Amino acid sequence: MATSRLVTFVAALVLLACCSVATAADSKANDIKDLIFLADDRPVLVRLHIEIDGMSYTVRSKQFFETLFRFLDGNDDGILDANELAKAPTPQALAYMRTYGAYGLFSMLRSARRLSSNDLDLDPRDGKISLAELRSYYERNGMGAIQIGSLYQQQYRRPTASAEVGLTATLFRHLDLNGDNKLSKAEIEKAEVSLRKFDANDDEIVTIAELLGQTQSFRYYTQVQNASDRLISADSAKILAHYDRDHNKKLDRQEAVFSNNVFVRLDKDRDSLLDEAELRGWLQEKADLEVVVRLGKPFNHLSAFGDSPTASMTVKAQFASTTISLTTSQSTSTRRYDVLRVMPSVFDKQGFVEKKDLADRRYRAILYVFDFVDRNGDGKLTKEERQLIYQLEDAVSNSFVSIAASIQDQSLFSALDSDDDGQLTIRELRQAVKKMAELDANGDGLLAKTEIPIKVQITVAKGQTGGQGMMVMGQFAGTRRRPNNLPQPATRGPLWFRKMDQNGDGEISQREFLGALDDFRRLDADGDGLISLEEAVKSR
Repeated sequence: MATSRLVTFVAALVLLACCSVATAADSKANDIKDLIFLADDRPVLVRLHIEIDGMSYTVRSKQFFETLFRFLDGNDDGILDANELAKAPTPQALAYMRTYGAYGLFSMLRSARRLSSNDLDLDPRDGKISLAELRSYYERNGMGAIQIGSLYQQQYRRPTASAEVGLTATLFRHLDLNGDNKLSKAEIEKAEVSLRKFDANDDEIVTIAELLGQTQSFRYYTQVQNASDRLISADSAKILAHYDRDHNKKLDRQEAVFSNNVFVRLDKDRDSLLDEAELRGWLQEKADLEVVVRLGKPFNHLSAFGDSPTASMTVKAQFASTTISLTTSQSTSTRRYDVLRVMPSVFDKQGFVEKKDLADRRYRAILYVFDFVDRNGDGKLTKEERQLIYQLEDAVSNSFVSIAASIQDQSLFSALDSDDDGQLTIRELRQAVKKMAELDANGDGLLAKTEIPIKVQITVAKGQTGGQGMMVMGQFAGTRRRPNNLPQPATRGPLWFRKMDQNGDGEISQREFLGALDDFRRLDADGDGLISLEEAVKSR
């Protein structure tokens, strides 16, 4: 009877996975996660709508704990007794399992520590552990659906001794024509001409490698700082503690630079100070950045809240002192405990093995985990029990979201490089005037280095994030779009457009255009000196 119920349960899991899209609409109300990034001058409210394989991340987390509980409940009575609870992974083992699959569960077999009912039996204290108590215990001990973790610790440095400020200094040195350490509108308008000398291969694109005088194959890395300690869940007390420089448990206008309208709206008692209760009102305001994050199948992508789903991997927002880029990362894949796949032939014939069937040295590892996998303690390791271990692995790898933040100091190159591809095109240089006007915090018409915002990347991943995802912020592949500085042909637009786009930047300059000047001007509908893909398509 227990085996029959187990088969029914496994089948239900498969059906649930197949129906994830259908149930997604019912779970949208639980997909919101509010985060606060503690920027230097003000908190930034980031509101995420997170889906995993089309379902709310909270639903995915709930499914995992249901799967874990069902595995531990060997007699299928809906509660865990002391013997069943002894198989439960510690929070540390569960954290390991989230990265390495069933290895995390089996690792606890080497540990003397076991969970006891005193750890979990809280509501009510009846000596019986329910699903709700099991889930509550893990969430209280840091195993909730959202993990705000550390940045991948490996940090690269570029081969040269110069820091990121060196690249900014290079740009300032060649753009600041009067040497006053500030950039005027007139100087920025000449950026295309001022930086032309760095275009070593004469392709109308300036790369980081060219600015630093490196070889064509050079890849540029900058050291980034882990900023995950400045990324917190929505908590007014932590906001107050971070910005309350005079420690009077209130924020004045200098300590929290909200706009005047927002400050007045929050200041309910009109004392020109914001206490913790008033700051809680700010958490109900419209978010500074609201994004839909879709992780997993069919692919990771993001979109601004309210926009149609796209295949975008980055959403960016500019604030006074901070540029926040929100990206997704591929998660590390969990590994099966493959020893369970190597079974005696009797396993396929009768559907189970007993310890006496595992006398051969090849099956020694199976004996090591036999009692653990034998969830109902009947002395038989069945196909259904092995399958449930695999179901548990799949559930844990899809059950949580990890988020980390990294921070890069002021970079003029990054401010100009609007698409973050490690190179400056003609369009980006011509748009520099508009960009610099946005960065001119004091409105004096001049751009100082201190007005260039820091760049923050928040990375979101299903499961445990891999190192490569966490290093995007610190990596400027100056040749990412064009390996070894060789242009990639355009793949969209009319044939003539693709042939003329010699540098692969997706636009045609007057120099690349092979026709008459009058034809160029006719095609260049907005008169900006470049024929865009949209203009080329409209010309058909």
